Amino acid sequence: MSHEKQKYYAYVIDDIIDHYRKTRHTDRIPHKRLLSPVVELVFSRQEHIGKGYFKRVFWIHSAGEDIELALKIGRPEAIDMDWEIYQRAKAGGLADKYFAKCYWRTRYCLLQEFGTKKKVPDDVLTDLRKRAYGIGLVDIKRDNVLFVRGKFKLVDANFKGKRPLVRQMRRLGSYIFSPSE
Repeated sequence: MSHEKQKYYAYVIDDIIDHYRKTRHTDRIPHKRLLSPVVELVFSRQEHIGKGYFKRVFWIHSAGEDIELALKIGRPEAIDMDWEIYQRAKAGGLADKYFAKCYWRTRYCLLQEFGTKKKVPDDVLTDLRKRAYGIGLVDIKRDNVLFVRGKFKLVDANFKGKRPLVRQMRRLGSYIFSPSE
């Protein structure tokens, strides 16, 4: 399935999330019980990988290119922050070589390269930290590094000197996912 077609399906997911938020009168994103069937409906080969504090991550198979992809679904603020981090990595020359490629984003979705979890050597982690810190990215830890297309690449980071998104969201008094999980 081409990335354009996947993006079209992501817009369908956006519409479903908007409908859910409007009818439930809530700012929360639907939890796994409601989100998984929707993702399964639009992407035939997918698997729920897990969730972080801000996003749910689904593994998506791209048949045309035989690439592992991650569909991240979360609040618009979290998706925008991930996209801005990727753009900063791209401007700093880290994108695609040291940072997993982000293909596109919609309001609630972001499609990114995905890889396998392997033990990250200390020298590789140190090198990634130096490169990322040089362009203002922090939070480079082993959990945020995956083995993608034969290389260790960053899949997540944060801005240096910017308030962490967790504190921003807590300050606003909103929670990302339903507390019933």
